[in-house]
Amino acid sequence: MKEIDERRKRRKRPIILPLRKPEKEIYGEEGGDLSDKELKGRKPMMIFICVLYYLSLQVFLMDYLVLISVESFQRNLVTIKIISFALSIEVEGESFLAEMYRTLVESFAAVKSDKNILASCTTKVFEFNLRDLLRVSLIYAFLLASVYFRPYIFRIRLKVCDAFYPKRRIMRAIWLYNNILRKRIPMMKSDFDRVADSAGRLSKKISMIDKLAARFALVDDCLQCIGYESLYCLMCGTSGLPHDPGFFKCSSYGCQGLYCEACFLEANKICALCHRLISFDDEDVSEEK
Repeated sequence: MKEIDERRKRRKRPIILPLRKPEKEIYGEEGGDLSDKELKGRKPMMIFICVLYYLSLQVFLMDYLVLISVESFQRNLVTIKIISFALSIEVEGESFLAEMYRTLVESFAAVKSDKNILASCTTKVFEFNLRDLLRVSLIYAFLLASVYFRPYIFRIRLKVCDAFYPKRRIMRAIWLYNNILRKRIPMMKSDFDRVADSAGRLSKKISMIDKLAARFALVDDCLQCIGYESLYCLMCGTSGLPHDPGFFKCSSYGCQGLYCEACFLEANKICALCHRLISFDDEDVSEEK
């Protein structure tokens, strides 16, 4: 953006640097301190995670209190021993028939045992495990760290994208520069709107389909499969359909510059990417239009 500002300054055009105080709260340098918008954005999320962790600690504390209460109640219980008894039948005699009856009676006799089977009248409570508390604490600590370093992760992501796609970096800087310039100079914005209305465009707003396609890659892939494609102005972001006569593409080899008619006239037919003259099919385009 500094290079764009210097070039516009040499051409005696409006510039945006240095940024004003309200703009510094929104925009910041890649290697500089965090802006107020980034700081305010992560503060509510950090507070939300801390509140969730506090509620989790309360659950662990209640579980521990229940454990202590049940153990104290069980220690004060009195176990009443039940005297075991067994009813048996004895068969006297030494004959074969007596032996058969004796075997039959013993097979159905009750099993004698000195141990009493007693069922507990209280709920079985598991012991308090500190490992579970430590595991939950580590999860919340990871979430808190990810939220705290989120702005820095986004900046690293931009650095990586700029290293692999340098042209996208230039396009993003040009769009941001013109966006700040239009917000700062209402007269310029009104001039753009007047030129756009005179050119016959009803609206410069992006449609809902284009917003969904820009936000979700799956929607964009589905639209491309059915043959739906949109064009976007490099400077103002206005959307349009392919073969739209109101859009002008730079014919320089390898350049991806694409401009709507209002931005095309405002830029004096000079591409902001390659700084060359933008060629167009209609050589009789009216400057008043």
